Amino acid sequence: EVQSGSQLTAKSSSGTDGEIKITAEDKTLTADFSIIGITKNAASITLDDVTIDGGTVSSSATGKELTLADAVPKWASKQVLAPVGTLAIDALLGQIPIPASVMIRNSEATVDITGSSTITSSGDVSITTDATSDSSSRAISVKTHGVGGVVGFLNSISVAYSQGTAISKINLTGNSSETVSITAAGNVDIKSNVKNTAVAKARTSGNISVTAPADPKAIGGSVAVYTTKSTVESILNQYTTVDSGGNVNVHALAETKNEANASVAIYVDGLGSLGLALGFEDLDITASADGRITAAGTETS
Repeated sequence: EVQSGSQLTAKSSSGTDGEIKITAEDKTLTADFSIIGITKNAASITLDDVTIDGGTVSSSATGKELTLADAVPKWASKQVLAPVGTLAIDALLGQIPIPASVMIRNSEATVDITGSSTITSSGDVSITTDATSDSSSRAISVKTHGVGGVVGFLNSISVAYSQGTAISKINLTGNSSETVSITAAGNVDIKSNVKNTAVAKARTSGNISVTAPADPKAIGGSVAVYTTKSTVESILNQYTTVDSGGNVNVHALAETKNEANASVAIYVDGLGSLGLALGFEDLDITASADGRITAAGTETS
């Protein structure tokens, strides 16, 4: 948080004005697979009655979860890590079944510019928020012959639960006596972005042994549930003015990937099986510009 009433200046009497960057990040490294995972990332920037004057001006807040896949090139992640990781997890859980997996992830990124804040730039102005949440979960149970009681029951069911929340907000809000003002010689970009992934997979297998006789009374069940909430807002209220020598872009973007997969396989013989997959998604996207915006415009390719 920049203290209310602060002045940030990077002007040059000769040459190029200096760049002003205001950044807030909260990132958490998470495992690609775990039994229980609960994380919250929150990054925020508040500019109240602040004066900023310089060259290129940027303000960015990022709340994000990082995995091994984020540390390597995209081609390696898709072609190497993803398939190898899937095979490794399946092999591990085949030997050490985990009947339940619960993932609860929350990421938030906000930028609030209020009061009589003024941003003046001899270049471009960029205001961005980025919230990324991945609450994917995986549970695999394997019922082996001769195992009964509580252990046998747990090995007959699998439950995967994914809960993901991603909130990305930009609010430029003046009031009847105070105006938020942005003046730039170049472009003004205001963009909030959300990426929310929740893939819940539950799988139960029974009578898989090739040496032991099949259990004719074998049963199996699996439940996979995902629930996601994504909120992305870029709001300029009526007490906001933007003057640009280039283009003015106001974006609110969201990318979601949700899946619930519940499968049961009882081989050779058995009494029955039940698989239940449920999904719930709440998505709210708002891009609103109620203030005065003036853009001289530049040619775009």
